[in-house]
Amino acid sequence: MTEENGDNSLKKIREILMDRIRGSREIILDILRILEDADKATVEKTLEYSLELQPSMAVLRNILRRIIDMDEEPMEIINKLNRIDHEIAENLISILDEKPHRIISFSRSGTLYNVFSILNEKGYVSEIIVSESRPMMEGVSFAEQLRVKGIRVTLVIDILLPILIRDADIVVVGCDAILPNNDILNKTGSYALAISSRYFGKPFIVCGDEYKVLRSCDYEIRHGPKSDIYNGDIDINVYNPYFERVPHELIDYIVLNNEVRKI
Repeated sequence: MTEENGDNSLKKIREILMDRIRGSREIILDILRILEDADKATVEKTLEYSLELQPSMAVLRNILRRIIDMDEEPMEIINKLNRIDHEIAENLISILDEKPHRIISFSRSGTLYNVFSILNEKGYVSEIIVSESRPMMEGVSFAEQLRVKGIRVTLVIDILLPILIRDADIVVVGCDAILPNNDILNKTGSYALAISSRYFGKPFIVCGDEYKVLRSCDYEIRHGPKSDIYNGDIDINVYNPYFERVPHELIDYIVLNNEVRKI
């Protein structure tokens, strides 16, 4: 790769890393495609950018370090990521009753899009209820994607999800990272869903893959800008974390591509 091509690649990677709407899987696949013919210096710079622009996306750091330290090829990882969701779906099916399920979900996830599509094809979905997922509203595009796939979808405001759990069968969310003690990091609002699931006695299930499993608690909670929530002229303090930690005590299962953890 020439120096000019490397600079262009890094510019594109910075733009991708500034995406606050799409799920981590979509962002990672785009970056890996750019890195397919990149030298180690470009990968190392990408790792530096990821720490700056996506500090909560531990899975991306895991993957980049495997490319740097273990010489894994980006295309090899892409192919594996494309197979992983089928394995996650099969593992999820293994813990479900053989019936259509009314599922509560949250935020947008490339993994869950594929998993829910497979579950729907196999008759395990009656309806998926998704909320807007403020402040970026990525739940709206997720609901649209699922509906186009032929899945029955209901879109609601975020605050309704904890109430609707009462009449659902299961709650299924993705995750950005899985910590050594089985706590997870996910979009802010996940903690409230986990508490409500426990209150109503409904399984709270987390879907992820082996790349999201951390060996340490080396993570940082990313905060969004004040303007996401408030654009007025009054001096109001705004608290806007994009991610939060959900304790393992509130999780029933963590479903990975290579194992199912009953917590």
